[in-house]
Amino acid sequence: MKKKTITVILLAFIMTFALAACGGGGGSGGGGDYKTLADIYAAEPSDFMESYDTEYYACTFTTQDGVTYRAEAATTEDIYNQCDAIPFEDEDHDAKIKEILGPLEVTRIDDISFMMPSDEETQALIGKTAGELQDEGFDLQYYTSYEGDITVSACKDYVAYTLTFSGDIEEDQENWRDLIKDMELTDAGTFGFDFSILEEGFELPAE
Repeated sequence: MKKKTITVILLAFIMTFALAACGGGGGSGGGGDYKTLADIYAAEPSDFMESYDTEYYACTFTTQDGVTYRAEAATTEDIYNQCDAIPFEDEDHDAKIKEILGPLEVTRIDDISFMMPSDEETQALIGKTAGELQDEGFDLQYYTSYEGDITVSACKDYVAYTLTFSGDIEEDQENWRDLIKDMELTDAGTFGFDFSILEEGFELPAE
């Protein structure tokens, strides 16, 4: 199935999410202000990500009040093809996409602020080994190695993490996860949500 994913990051690799109570599907807790995608676009949110195909649309965004939402809408093949026909080099590309998608009705919206761990929770990971983190459900996705530090991009519960381990391995090692499994975490941070949160079938976890 055709799919497009677009990300807007206002500060590179830094996303701030304020903790807030969870709002239910359909827009409780302020989410009800967003009836269409045009309402979301007009709010000029930060930390905006969106993905759409011929049937399904999803986005995440943070309001000016610091609340982070995930919203869904239904698309069609015709709508997708209209968007696809706009070349990326068009200087009005984003505005034209918003004009096409804007009238779509928001069919579901959830307050997902509570899903972002606090700084204290993230820092509590320091000292654990890469193997222990994998056992806890962290998906170690890819790595870079530089001057005695290994930086790993990881994901857990839809949250994107940057994890730093003290050690050194060569680049492009197929078994790199095994090579670092005994290395201890020296620094950890989050940078928003992973793209997987935009996939169809998302289920809001319990707080």
